[in-house]
Amino acid sequence: RRGSVFFRRHSIIAGIFLAAVTALCQALFDYTTDWQPEVPHQFAMSAVGASLTFAIVFRTQLGWQRYWEAITQLHFMYGKFADTFVQFHAFASVSIEQNMRAGNAEARAKAERIRSLVDVVEDSFIALSAFAAHRLCHGDNQRMEQRSNLRNGWKLEVITRADLRVAADLSGSRLLPCFVVADQLENKVQSSTWDAKW
Repeated sequence: RRGSVFFRRHSIIAGIFLAAVTALCQALFDYTTDWQPEVPHQFAMSAVGASLTFAIVFRTQLGWQRYWEAITQLHFMYGKFADTFVQFHAFASVSIEQNMRAGNAEARAKAERIRSLVDVVEDSFIALSAFAAHRLCHGDNQRMEQRSNLRNGWKLEVITRADLRVAADLSGSRLLPCFVVADQLENKVQSSTWDAKW
């Protein structure tokens, strides 16, 4: 759906414009006119071009490395969430079973407290998972992609990350997803609508 960043309309238009400017400069170099620029040596342009290319390539590469490293750490975090909850649930299950075997009222009350605690911890892990997935799906790259789809010009597309945090939410990325509350006893699902479209 997203495709390549090179074969987009604004990228192609910008490329055609730069190619036209380059062709015009080359024509001015080739033909003797009053507008012909004088360049004593091409070392300066070559050095600037090489430095700029080097900087852009390495900066882009570092940016993508940080992005995919964050995704990898998110996978590790999900794994740690699962390990933690499995261990907690195992110990809680054993404690509940031991208290239920005791048979007295105090032990049953303790088992019910442990069950309610397991439910609270499970809800907390679900919330952590949802917030982490929401942050990944509505990160800086996705927000900038949605801004580019608004077609409001470069004024809104060129922005620093710091300003993106406090700028107006044009893409609806700060809208949190709704949590579905399911009543297992009555088989009813209660949820609220979410206006975000992506």
